[in-house]
Amino acid sequence: MTIPNRNHRLDVAYNGTRYSGWQVQSRQPTIQGRLEDTLAVLYGQPVSVQGSGRTDAGVHACGQVAHFFAPPLIPAEQLPRVLNDRLPLDIRIRGAAFVPDDFHARRSAASKIYRYHLWLGPCTDPFVAPFVVPVLFRPDLDAMQDGARRLCGTHDFSSFCSQAAPDANHVRTIRRFHVFRRGRLIFFRVEATGFLQQMVRNMVGTLLEIGRGRFPAAEMDAILAARDRRRAGPAIAPRGLFLMRVRYPRPPKTPIRERD
Repeated sequence: MTIPNRNHRLDVAYNGTRYSGWQVQSRQPTIQGRLEDTLAVLYGQPVSVQGSGRTDAGVHACGQVAHFFAPPLIPAEQLPRVLNDRLPLDIRIRGAAFVPDDFHARRSAASKIYRYHLWLGPCTDPFVAPFVVPVLFRPDLDAMQDGARRLCGTHDFSSFCSQAAPDANHVRTIRRFHVFRRGRLIFFRVEATGFLQQMVRNMVGTLLEIGRGRFPAAEMDAILAARDRRRAGPAIAPRGLFLMRVRYPRPPKTPIRERD
C-alpha cells in the first residue's frame, strides 16, 4: 500500500560562510541543495525543499523555515535528530512538524525579520569575526536611527534592489526598523512583509553612509522617491546578515461550545 505524502515543516539554522546561498545552483554548495540531497537518501526518493526566502551567498540564518512533502515514515519529533546526524555541523534542524497541505514556507509567511551586525573598531573578537563587519569609525547612531525610521511603511524600494527588473513589483512594507548598540556591536533589526534582492544589505550600507556623515538622514526620503539603485549607498558585506525569524499568521482558535 502506498503511503500518502504529508507536508513537513523544518526550522533551520545555518552558518552560510561556505555556501553559495540558499537556492540550488549547479556545481555550487547551497543550503537547499544539501537538505534535498540528505532527504533524498533518507526517504529513498527525490525530495523538493521550499524555503521562506533565498538568502544570498555568505548570509546566515537562525530562523529559516522550509517545507517538503514526503511519506510520514519518521515521526516529526524525531526528524531533527535524524537529519542532524546526517547534515554538516554548519546546518542544523532546530525543529520539525507535520503541517496542513496548504502551508507554504514562503507564500504563507506574514513577515520576516533580519538582523545585521557591525563591530566597532579594528580588533574584532575572533569568536564573532565571521559574523560581523568591522567599522573603523564611530557612526552617528541617532542619524542612522532617523534614516531607518524614514524607511518604515509601504514604499517602492527600487533604490535598494540589486538587479531590479523594470516591470517587477518593488513595493514592500517595513513594519519595524531599529538601530541599537550593545557594547562594541551595532545591530540593525528590520521586519518587513518581504524583501527584494540584497535589500537589507543595501539599506544598511546606505544607513552607514548616513552614520559617517556623507549625507543627512533626510536624504533617505529623496533616495526612496528616486527609485534608482544608483542613488543609494553600496551593499555591505553579507557575513553580518542573519535571517532571524519568519512570522506566520496564527490559526484561528476553535470556539468553545457549551455542553448541551
